[in-house]
Amino acid sequence: MRFDAPDTEEAALKTGVGIADASWLGKLELKGHQAELESITIDAGKTWSLARGHHFIACEPTRSGAIIESIEQQVSERKSEDQAWTGCIHVIDVTSVLAGILLAGPHSRDVLQRLTAPDVSDSAFANGACLSAKVAGLHARIMRDDLDKTLAYWLFVGTEYAAYAWETIMHAGRPFGIMPVGQEAAQRLRSANQ
Repeated sequence: MRFDAPDTEEAALKTGVGIADASWLGKLELKGHQAELESITIDAGKTWSLARGHHFIACEPTRSGAIIESIEQQVSERKSEDQAWTGCIHVIDVTSVLAGILLAGPHSRDVLQRLTAPDVSDSAFANGACLSAKVAGLHARIMRDDLDKTLAYWLFVGTEYAAYAWETIMHAGRPFGIMPVGQEAAQRLRSANQ
């Protein structure tokens, strides 16, 4: 999806703030004992630890099935190798349950801070961090995963609240010149130094 010329969108992400629909991402939850989760390899797009024994995975939608299969195979192999291993790991596909919104750019923190109570400054919420919090009154998962050197937050809310979340973020971002952007502009930033 694209709203404007990719160069214009990329400039908005580098100098202001942009918002993009990230609902297309595959979204998985992984639950189990922490030690058991640490014993398996997760070959995924991006994994965040929400709590001990609870991980969230965002990936290319075509990878969801392969990730689930890989985890299930590792658990099965582990159980057959070690009869005493009582590991119980659950993988839940929540792709259809959660909508995703990317909020990126130097002013993305300013917009997000207007909508949530937790401190999302660099010192309190570094790149790679995640938390569950209210955003505009909605239960949300907030993940920070910068696009190269561009500040970026990924927000996941219930699909039934996606339109409300989008409109509320757009309203909060007006003083900062928020602009809807497509995935091409975000991908350009992510791949700039790869």
